This record gives sequence, C-alpha cells and structure tokens, in this order.
Amino acid sequence: MFIVFNKQKIYSYLVALSTVVILFVIAFAVTNSPNNVLQTSTNLQEGNNIITNQINN
Repeated sequence: MFIVFNKQKIYSYLVALSTVVILFVIAFAVTNSPNNVLQTSTNLQEGNNIITNQINN
C-alpha cells in the first residue's frame, strides 16, 4: 500500500489544526483575564435596557 500525499488535503488539515489552536489560545486568554471583561445583560421584560457592570479586582 502506497502513501499518497495530497497538498490540498495537507493544507486543509493545517488550516483546521491552526484554527483549533488559535481558538484554544483565545479561550485561555479570556478565562485568565477577567479584569478587562465587561459583563452586559439585558432584561427583556423591562424593555431594551442594557446594564453594564465592570468587575474591579
């Protein structure tokens, strides 16, 4: 059995793998820096009021 290397398939695997790695890096960065994250929420029963709270640690 011969192993065939297809350039397009290799490129697609590299793009998929790099996308997953980038998403994990972003998720790790977001979970470890809660000081710079603004929490926003809306209460749909009272209308479209947006409440923003900044966490200060």
